[in-house]
Amino acid sequence: MKRDNSRQSLQPIQQRLRQELLACKYERSELARMAGVSVKTISAYLHKNVLPALDTFAKLCIALEISADFILNGEGKFPDGAELSAVSMQTIHENLSEAIATSGKPHKELAEEIGVSNRTISAYLHNGIFPALDTLAKLCRALDVSADSVLGISRI
Repeated sequence: MKRDNSRQSLQPIQQRLRQELLACKYERSELARMAGVSVKTISAYLHKNVLPALDTFAKLCIALEISADFILNGEGKFPDGAELSAVSMQTIHENLSEAIATSGKPHKELAEEIGVSNRTISAYLHNGIFPALDTLAKLCRALDVSADSVLGISRI
């Protein structure tokens, strides 16, 4: 049952990502190169229930010139002129950890607010585990931070 709810919450995210991929001004091969994935992977994002890892998601947002917050929540568009500051899973982990730490929210409270266990919050902080895109959207709302800032997308 919980899995169905998770899939349901991912559907709008996947739909917005597909819409932006289809509207992209780049050929799939160029987009794949920019995101550091294969053309086959781009096709999987379009035609299968496959979503990118967070670092690839950030690269796709830059290439598509769209805000991560728009893809995750349907809110806002991409700021004019944006860049990636060495996007990597390590950078994302550091940004996410900092957002959690500076929120001042107890981990148990944060976990309850976004519908995960306290152990999951700990795994995000200490075990190199990353949230799914729908959970990232909930985390960003709960922490009152933009997904762009967590992913390392910044205005120039």
